[in-house]
Amino acid sequence: MTQEELAERLKVNVNFIKRAEEDKAIPSKFFVHYLASLIEEDYETVLNRLYEVK
Repeated sequence: MTQEELAERLKVNVNFIKRAEEDKAIPSKFFVHYLASLIEEDYETVLNRLYEVK
């Protein structure tokens, strides 16, 4: 799924997706829950992936 497709499905601006991937934006708890349901993953798993140490 492209950033544009993800942004469209999540109803957010594609710039937010790009900024989140670059650790320049912090997604809300609601956003993480919505993302998890969209990609059919457990909330905790998605949260851990978002905030894992790089």
